[in-house]
Amino acid sequence: MTAREYFEKMAPGLLAEKADVASEVGAVYVFKISGEGGGSWTLDLKSSPPTVKEGTPEKVDCTCELSNDDFIRMVTADNKIAVVMQLFQFGKMKVTNPGLGMKITKVLLG
Repeated sequence: MTAREYFEKMAPGLLAEKADVASEVGAVYVFKISGEGGGSWTLDLKSSPPTVKEGTPEKVDCTCELSNDDFIRMVTADNKIAVVMQLFQFGKMKVTNPGLGMKITKVLLG
């Protein structure tokens, strides 16, 4: 699996399934994934229903940058939060707003 496959195939279902949680978070996220299978995707948790699409809008509340390999490791791990913390701690994931960055885990990883 690649980040592209995740955002195109899995993320829309997660957003639909967790629409209530997404609206509580209520922020616009951009994931910038480097490497093969990477790209930029916007998760708009302010819209109703929440959406995911390729690209980067002008107004973003939180940007997360990491490699495709690290992203896939994060979303497929048994203990996803531990992987998130490890990536952040060792500088493998850059987050512009760490508080909001943790909130997206309720939707994408919860």
